[in-house]
Amino acid sequence: MKNPLFSVTLADCRVDTFRCTGPGGQHRNKTNSGVRITHEASGAVGQSCDTRSQHDNKRLAFRRMAVTKEFQAWQRTETARRTGRL
Repeated sequence: MKNPLFSVTLADCRVDTFRCTGPGGQHRNKTNSGVRITHEASGAVGQSCDTRSQHDNKRLAFRRMAVTKEFQAWQRTETARRTGRL
């Protein structure tokens, strides 16, 4: 298996937590379970308030950030730059 040219982790991103609204009752209103992840280099943003778990929302937000147009364009540009095609 080939080694990837680079990897993107949470360390490359800004992670913000906030309180979600909606169903879930008192627990949801008291905890910062919503997560917004911003990839600093590309400006791509992923956000999740789907579950009461901050860890699950963090995973979902990262996945949503990774499939945005901004992130995909940055990834293509970065790959081309690192392989010398740019």
